[in-house]
Amino acid sequence: MATGNSDAVVCPKFIDASFMPPRDGFITPTTGYATTANYTTRRFVFEASKIAVLKEKTAGENEQNYPTRVQAVSAFILKRTIAAARLKSGSETPTVYLQTVDLRRWVDPPLLKNSIAHFVWTHPVIIEESDIELPDLVSKIKERFTEFCTKTANRFKGDEAFQVIRESLEEYSELFKSPTISCTSWCKFPLYETDFGWGKPTWVSSPGNQFGNLILLVDTKCGTGIEAWVTLDEEEMAILEHDEELLEAASFNPSPLEEQCLIFPSKTA
Repeated sequence: MATGNSDAVVCPKFIDASFMPPRDGFITPTTGYATTANYTTRRFVFEASKIAVLKEKTAGENEQNYPTRVQAVSAFILKRTIAAARLKSGSETPTVYLQTVDLRRWVDPPLLKNSIAHFVWTHPVIIEESDIELPDLVSKIKERFTEFCTKTANRFKGDEAFQVIRESLEEYSELFKSPTISCTSWCKFPLYETDFGWGKPTWVSSPGNQFGNLILLVDTKCGTGIEAWVTLDEEEMAILEHDEELLEAASFNPSPLEEQCLIFPSKTA
């Protein structure tokens, strides 16, 4: 609209109350997510060539386990952040990994992409192993994701929605007693196509996170690389910043003007 191309404007679709009827009941807030730790955010950039290597490593010998770009990068960062947290604490307490899911495509029938409402939720993956290998970690994440999408996602509508939300929050109250890290992906969102009348952006970034223990993934401008904005406790971040495996696979806070837009063939996005 701002550029004069009104034909390209996608009108929002507001969902009526029949999809998720309002309730008078009260859901007890989940405790344990917010902490008083001192958090800091760092940016790590994965070029296409490095992502291709990670995808091969995370696939292992099983072709059916071949991951997407996001799965490979998120699993790799998760493994390194768990290592940093356990090195700091000196213990191997199980870690709870929370993966964000867009519910629009997983309810039946699927909602339109331009549906307006809070249609995202998280599902937990429990990482108990002391040193889980990347292929096993990806398999566990994919298995739990499939289970959530096929058995739980479609319950987030109608009269059952309130109940499944309550059940999930009760489960989280227990899970948050363990170390927790969340991941959300903005990859494939057309952020670099945004134009408010003064041109498309050179660089899209996060303004910062109010919650800690978060991995935010976003495409680089050319679309082949991935930026990871990682928010951790300051002591854990100090360990992660010097993690040799991470620094071998990613660049630490490079200039967005120096991005290498190289395209590498891959089996899946």
